[in-house]
Amino acid sequence: MSTNTVLNQTWAAHIEKWRSSGLSAKAFCEQEGLVYHQFGYWRQKFSSADD
Repeated sequence: MSTNTVLNQTWAAHIEKWRSSGLSAKAFCEQEGLVYHQFGYWRQKFSSADD
């Protein structure tokens, strides 16, 4: 498994958890110790994949 695939799966899990958390993206990142702009990048990446 490539590093890229692992990264994708890791962020997909974060995004999924955020969606079910009911928190704002910023609050979720603070709670999970994530970098907000990285989260935004991945959220956008996955939302465009959903369309």
